[in-house]
Amino acid sequence: MNSPLVFGDIFILNEQEFIFLGKTSDILYVARILDLETSKEVERTFLKKIVRNKRTDGTLFCFTKLETNNLKGRVASLTQPIMSAGIQYKKTNLRISEKDKNNLADEIFNSRGVPLGLKELFSS
Repeated sequence: MNSPLVFGDIFILNEQEFIFLGKTSDILYVARILDLETSKEVERTFLKKIVRNKRTDGTLFCFTKLETNNLKGRVASLTQPIMSAGIQYKKTNLRISEKDKNNLADEIFNSRGVPLGLKELFSS
């Protein structure tokens, strides 16, 4: 059985790191922590879009850059934030910083790419 998670806890599934955002009876909302190389590529692409005045309305670029010590410079992506609540994951002893929690919450509230269910969960 999985250990309970709270907002900001980091867990591992299929050798990938995730940040727990919230849960309903059947849905687990997460942010995937990208490796450093992929994180840099996401940021470069995002900046290119801004320089070229392309739309960056949060549907394609839905992420925050992490500041937590062990994760500094990596990106937490909200692009595919839904998992089945019944998955088996490995909880770590790590948790993101308060600043990163606030940044993730801001991204959830302000991005058009975040599922309505996650926004509602954060509103309650």
